[in-house]
Amino acid sequence: MFDTSRCAPPEPMVNATIALSMIENQNTKVIMINHKSPAGLLEKIKNSFEWEEIAMDDGNVMMVFSKLC
Repeated sequence: MFDTSRCAPPEPMVNATIALSMIENQNTKVIMINHKSPAGLLEKIKNSFEWEEIAMDDGNVMMVFSKLC
């Protein structure tokens, strides 16, 4: 899990890319906390990963990523 909610671009995208590259199978999940939905990231990974987006009480978004089968 990592929190990029207070980071400036491009740090959230860089951190997410590194974290996602470490997922080896569908059983591994990466959790990212961000200040909004990372639309640019989602477009880039849509063919390789699935995700769940969860709105948090503090206004941030929790993204839970896993590799597609």
